[in-house]
Amino acid sequence: MQASKEAGARSDTQFAGHGGDGAGLTQRKETGGRAPKVGRMKIERLYTRHVMATTRSAMIVEAAAAMQRYKVGALIVLEDGSPNGAPPVGIVTDRDLALQGFASESCLVGSVMTPVIATVHEGADTQEALETMRTHGVRRLLVVGENGAMRGILSIDDVVDGLSADLAAAAAVLKGRGRVPG
Repeated sequence: MQASKEAGARSDTQFAGHGGDGAGLTQRKETGGRAPKVGRMKIERLYTRHVMATTRSAMIVEAAAAMQRYKVGALIVLEDGSPNGAPPVGIVTDRDLALQGFASESCLVGSVMTPVIATVHEGADTQEALETMRTHGVRRLLVVGENGAMRGILSIDDVVDGLSADLAAAAAVLKGRGRVPG
């Protein structure tokens, strides 16, 4: 006798055991080999929308000062004299400055920036964003909208913070101190 399916991943099957009386014994077996789909966190609730920028010809010391002043770890690099809303030509991070900038013969942002910026669509989920970061070997992605326009930046720290908040909420529910979102 077969019971109803649970979450599409398992089925309960009663079987006759111990004398064939079906004494309430159940056997669980996998039916699809796949875990049930769970709602994935969208990056639209995580990414930073206010992006700071610099230009290719800016001095790296100016870029470092801007990062410190605005408490950011990266600046989008724009072409010199480009109008507002122009596509970025690169990204410079605090790590670029620490590893390359002050050891470089040049003092310009353009000499230490990463010229190719990995992107992710604002409707993507965290799994897609993390895979893109892994593929490109980066810790930050430029978030773009429908028309390819820049919407913001997503960092690995943004993703970790979002996932941590969700895990803390789940722990609170398990400990009886929170409510189940619904």
